[in-house]
Amino acid sequence: MHVLSALLFAVSANIDCLAIGLSYGIQSVKIDARSNLIIAVISTAGTLISMLAGKPLAALCSADTANRIGAVLLMLIGCWILFQNHRTQQKSLKAYDRDASSRIDQKEAVVLAFALTINNMGLGISGSITGLPIPVTCLFTFLCSLLFIAVSQVAGKSCIAYLIHKYARDTAAWMIILLGILECCI
Repeated sequence: MHVLSALLFAVSANIDCLAIGLSYGIQSVKIDARSNLIIAVISTAGTLISMLAGKPLAALCSADTANRIGAVLLMLIGCWILFQNHRTQQKSLKAYDRDASSRIDQKEAVVLAFALTINNMGLGISGSITGLPIPVTCLFTFLCSLLFIAVSQVAGKSCIAYLIHKYARDTAAWMIILLGILECCI
């Protein structure tokens, strides 16, 4: 069951990659394979660091209590994301294409990756507290990041991209809430 939870974590943590890839695809801004790899590596490193930071917190109480605390934190993070999605305007992605080249180069990819990673830090800590396996979760995070950006860049040129992009962040929030509920039941 933890493998399914780790996959759900990785998908929900990387929905922003899907949204960004779609948005850039719609705007004809290219993220090449090297920049995509940089984003995936930094996002995975951030997930690893935040999950390792959560381990000592989980050790402060019993495994069952830690799992419940982590699950509640996941649900709260999901609710917070939903609240933020409907309260604020998202930052323009054009800000990451600093040279206005319609291409995210390696330096711009590093800045973008850190922005994505900061968003996922609380999620990584909470996932760790619930007992998600760190190696599997990090592997899924890496693969989802790579896949979501690559696929969404292509999909961004289709008419369905607008619809997917519109609901991606809310979908991620609901997936995080679902992950918290699943972890409560384990």
